[in-house]
Amino acid sequence: MRVPAILILTMLALLLAHVPAVQRLGGARMIGLFAAYLFIAVIGASCDFEALAGLGRTGGLLVLFVALVLLVHGLVQFGAGRLLRLSPETLAIGTYAGFLMVRWLQSAPSPMSDAHAIPPPPTQSVADCDRTTYASDQLVCTDPDLLALDRKLGDLLAAAASSGQIAAVSLVEPQEAWFKRRSLCSFSERHAACLKAAYSERIAVISVVDKASPEVRRSAQLATCRKAPWGSSDVLIGRGADGLMAVLDAQARVLAVAFASPAAADWSPFVRFTADGATVRFTALDGTTAECRMRPGT
Repeated sequence: MRVPAILILTMLALLLAHVPAVQRLGGARMIGLFAAYLFIAVIGASCDFEALAGLGRTGGLLVLFVALVLLVHGLVQFGAGRLLRLSPETLAIGTYAGFLMVRWLQSAPSPMSDAHAIPPPPTQSVADCDRTTYASDQLVCTDPDLLALDRKLGDLLAAAASSGQIAAVSLVEPQEAWFKRRSLCSFSERHAACLKAAYSERIAVISVVDKASPEVRRSAQLATCRKAPWGSSDVLIGRGADGLMAVLDAQARVLAVAFASPAAADWSPFVRFTADGATVRFTALDGTTAECRMRPGT
């Protein structure tokens, strides 16, 4: 049986603490506290606050749950130690007790002990009503309105797959990334509304990608962009249905499809735009921005 590294380190620390030469060393407490704070900082640095914020109310509940767990753990650990008049050094034995508890729980009979490994979720572009893996799929497949939107999106994706209308460098959210973000609607208190907004945005985007939207071309104006991921070449910017604004390159390939909708708690468009006179600023959810200026007379 492999001995966990933390047990080896704890054993070495306890043994060294009883060596007279080590006991006479100065600054031991300060070094120990520094190492402990460094350990805590490393654990805290691994927390993805952006992902927590993306979960909305659920993320706040997770933070509250972890805080309560730590509070209860501290009360039990140090409260019991104080009642039993145990020193902090003696409480370090809790490391061994914790691992013994884990081993005991692992050896206890469990309905999961003989279960096969659970495979990762399959890659999807739209809902799979034959094998509903995601909670959002379950809702989509039982709601006629959402199912109609899902099927419409599937048809558009099939048509757009052969069109090649997305530029190599663009601000168009990949379908797999959109689907994963759509699945997070299950954490929203307005699950159905979140899904409807997600599908409405994606259908509008893929509609532009599929046909490079003739109405966008008709209203398009030449523009020059700064700090855009696609470079500083001239582009065409035009308005389409649903109040969207599309950016096309010289070959009519889609560079971005943006919406004026503000960021919302349930669902936010991947790219939003704000217009100030002849200047249009595009901002993606990942923080990427592009500022384009319309050319007069075009």
